[in-house]
Amino acid sequence: MTPKQSAIEEAREVLKAARKTSDPEEHRNLIREARVLTMMEQAHQLTRIANKLEEQ
Repeated sequence: MTPKQSAIEEAREVLKAARKTSDPEEHRNLIREARVLTMMEQAHQLTRIANKLEEQ
């Protein structure tokens, strides 16, 4: 992942790759990777929100 690329953007790319593969195991692994990337982004956003709330 490049520094300017968000985890969500990377997850989209992984999902595109998952659609293109014909290997069921690779497809499942790519879907899992996309889910993890999405959860990482959500955790990051929640951390930012929590930090803002603590500052108040």
